[in-house]
Amino acid sequence: MGREDEMAKQKQKSKEKETKNYLVLARTFLEEVAAEAKKVVWPSRESLIQSSLTVLAAMVILTIFMAAADFVWTEVISLISV
Repeated sequence: MGREDEMAKQKQKSKEKETKNYLVLARTFLEEVAAEAKKVVWPSRESLIQSSLTVLAAMVILTIFMAAADFVWTEVISLISV
């Protein structure tokens, strides 16, 4: 029984060690994330507005194009199927 008890204790220590390793890894990961987040450079208000307007304009243009293409293809298909 003495040998089995030793093996059980070693398994318990191994599990404790694994748990500690995961906690250490998680802590290290979070510290690195925080350090990288401090390096982020946010855009200025003007730059953000300009970029947002550019995206909005592109969306409007593409929406108009897709609607026109849909209308044209719908008409073409309806002429073919008559």
